[in-house]
Amino acid sequence: MFDVRPELLIEPRDALKFAAAQHVAEARGWQYSVVAGWRPHAHSVLDFLPSQHHPLQDPMQLQHQLLTAVGKAGEVTFGEAAEATSSPALPARQALRSGSPSAAPVLTTG
Repeated sequence: MFDVRPELLIEPRDALKFAAAQHVAEARGWQYSVVAGWRPHAHSVLDFLPSQHHPLQDPMQLQHQLLTAVGKAGEVTFGEAAEATSSPALPARQALRSGSPSAAPVLTTG
């Protein structure tokens, strides 16, 4: 388990909090580290990871719109399917969060 926070926000009184978190982590069989100086790109990765643990919400029914576009055309690129939706920019974001924006650039019904 990583406790990630900017070094400027760590105060001497936080040592007790870190020790308590380490105790809990070790009780669960985990390792614990406080990280206070990672390179800037690491923060974007850490921001991305939690999005993979929650089911994606699709209030605009974009997945349905994408599948309908593929069903009508038979074979389309992701961009073509996205253009057929009510908000073409949003399916790309949805795909990025699902982890497969370019893994299947051509969508087919079969």
